[in-house]
Amino acid sequence: MLIRRALSFVFALCCALLLWPAFAANPTCGVLLLLLAAVAFADPTTGVMIVLALSPVATLAVSTFWGTPGDWAEMVAVAAGLGWLLRQTIWDDCCRPAATAWPATLLACVAVVSLGVQLAVVATRISPALLAVDLAGSLNTYVTARSDSTLAVRPVALLLEGLLVFVVAATPRAADATRRVLRMFVVGACGAAVLNLTRLASGALRSETPFGAALQLARSVRISLPYADVNAAGSYFLLALFTAWGLAATDRRARGGWTIALLVLGAALWISGSRAALVACLVTAIAVSALRAITARRYWSLGAVTTGAVVLFAIFPYPLIDPRSLDAIAVRAEMSRAAFRMFSTEPLLGIGVGQFFERSGEFIRDPAVHAMYARENAHNNFLQILAETGLVGFTAFLWLLVNAGRAIARALRNGAPDKILPAGAVAGLCAFLATCLAGHPLLLTEVSLAFWGVLGASVAAAPPVDAKSMLPSRSLAAAALIVLAIGLPFRLGRATNAIDLEHVGFGVTRWNFDRDGVRYRQMSSRATLFVPSDATAIELPYRLQWGRDPVTLQLDFRGRISDRLVVSDHEWRTYRLLVPEGANKRRYLPLGLTVLQGEPAAVLLGKISVHEQKGVH
Repeated sequence: MLIRRALSFVFALCCALLLWPAFAANPTCGVLLLLLAAVAFADPTTGVMIVLALSPVATLAVSTFWGTPGDWAEMVAVAAGLGWLLRQTIWDDCCRPAATAWPATLLACVAVVSLGVQLAVVATRISPALLAVDLAGSLNTYVTARSDSTLAVRPVALLLEGLLVFVVAATPRAADATRRVLRMFVVGACGAAVLNLTRLASGALRSETPFGAALQLARSVRISLPYADVNAAGSYFLLALFTAWGLAATDRRARGGWTIALLVLGAALWISGSRAALVACLVTAIAVSALRAITARRYWSLGAVTTGAVVLFAIFPYPLIDPRSLDAIAVRAEMSRAAFRMFSTEPLLGIGVGQFFERSGEFIRDPAVHAMYARENAHNNFLQILAETGLVGFTAFLWLLVNAGRAIARALRNGAPDKILPAGAVAGLCAFLATCLAGHPLLLTEVSLAFWGVLGASVAAAPPVDAKSMLPSRSLAAAALIVLAIGLPFRLGRATNAIDLEHVGFGVTRWNFDRDGVRYRQMSSRATLFVPSDATAIELPYRLQWGRDPVTLQLDFRGRISDRLVVSDHEWRTYRLLVPEGANKRRYLPLGLTVLQGEPAAVLLGKISVHEQKGVH
């Protein structure tokens, strides 16, 4: 219990640090977020409901009404997470054994380790001394801007925030908690859907024949106003559509309202133009109808759904098989191969959460695909997780899904499931995961939060498990954590060693040109340059600025003092350094230059040139 409280406090502090930039960007929004944290502290279930209701439109609303761009959906999740974590720090009332606890913990540890590796890479690129400065600067502008540190922190933060929403949603405080969360999720999804339909209507009203124009736009334009990725939007509306169907089937008093929600969400799914979402929708609907036909002997419903599927396939505005869809299939096939190539480089711990896009250019071999995309995501969330987190993280993710599925199955077998967990939400989760095979909806903040929230709420409907049955999971998680700890030093070494440091320098200015057109950098009192370890010799041009006094430098190579150099000539001179033979495990070796006497800025350093390379003749 004490360990859980300590970890809750640490993560609460992290949430508070991420929430601070919201005040700097927009004090009004900052105050509202603090109110949300207070609500989540008092009633975590209500906090999750607000997250699922507001996150779909938070970013668009704040940028539209307050003129402050940024990822405000993430801030909504952070605020609710802060309130719940503070509650756990004080009371630690999350005491019910959960089958998903250990895989969620393991996946969170993989994310934290990945963040450590990526920050080590950033430190190697910009110098360890500047890492804290860059992190502090990134924190102040976390909501509205990007930096080297932000690119490493944000993907990990999104995964941890999703897991946090999952854990909060999976720990109910009331018997109707699951249905309350699912209802509010559908309400929020309807808000996002209405925005899309409003955009369609506004375009149609500009025409002399609005109705015909609306039909034409629905058949030719893919619309997703709140989200940049229309395919991810399709996955989101698909999840909401089946959840609304489950609520409409089980809530007789509000069936009319849920039916309207079904129509709105179906229209939003349609105009998103996501082929994967449409196919998943139809396949899931047919599977659910077939199951219902077998159990309830209502075969007419299966026939009706199948007929509707044929009609929809015929009139869907974007043909499933045409030159564009064939290109999309080719891209996905090559990106799948690239994911496996990427996985083979770091099979145990992966290349790092959020690093697939940045490094994908190294692994795309198909010239046609590379011509279209210099860098791209995997278009398969499962393969992207495999490449980014390795076997340990991928196993934890699948383990979490399997245990969640088993918990949901227990909930559906437990008495009258429709009064607790509408089966439509389960069908929506299955359809959503199916779209993950052809897209990456979990990379979008709003969609990721919705998935984790609905999954957690569905797990919450399950009866508690026996604590003794958790022992195998605990042992497996402990073994995986040991593997994670043992592999971390090797992963750190490979990650930092893979960085190209040829033109990187610490303690030097950016490149400039002198009057003769020679490139140079000025140094500070302490500078570090990098020498290829496979070189036999390198040459470093240097000279003194005009009108400056001589400067004495001390050179350190491979951690030892190697030479002393007096820079006194105003013409370019070359310092030649021999790289000794030996077991140089590092790709680049640091060459340090320290000013012992004189003005540091008076020294101009040119570009290092490799005179010879081992094995090259």
